[in-house]
Amino acid sequence: MLGFVMMGCVNKTDLVVEDLEKSDNSSLEVLVEKIELPEPKGWTESNTGFWKAMFWYRMAQDMQIRMVYSPEQVYNIASCVVDTYRQTYEYDVFQKEIGNRKTPLPPNLTAEAMAFGTECTRIEQFKIKQKQLNPKESV
Repeated sequence: MLGFVMMGCVNKTDLVVEDLEKSDNSSLEVLVEKIELPEPKGWTESNTGFWKAMFWYRMAQDMQIRMVYSPEQVYNIASCVVDTYRQTYEYDVFQKEIGNRKTPLPPNLTAEAMAFGTECTRIEQFKIKQKQLNPKESV
């Protein structure tokens, strides 16, 4: 039976351990305050509300969705999807390519819509679980 023994040299170093200053998160708060998303072009409060209502209506017509989520939860998902579209598309492009389209969505836009819906549903499921675990401290 053969065995290998490895040997090497190790330089002795002086290791200095310092206590880190406790953070009061002030730098984090300043960073958060400076983050601003650009205002979506063409989107107004009125047309955003319209599309949230349209998406809610479409989703609320799906029996499988209605069996799982309350109307308020469906609205939260629809709002999240529309808010995601607001950050992704200018209003005119959204309206032409997605909102008022007379033909089925092409595969790339269908995949994008599914991804938006899936992520927004995950967010809503997280909120539901959080309310169940901490009803007083829910988001």
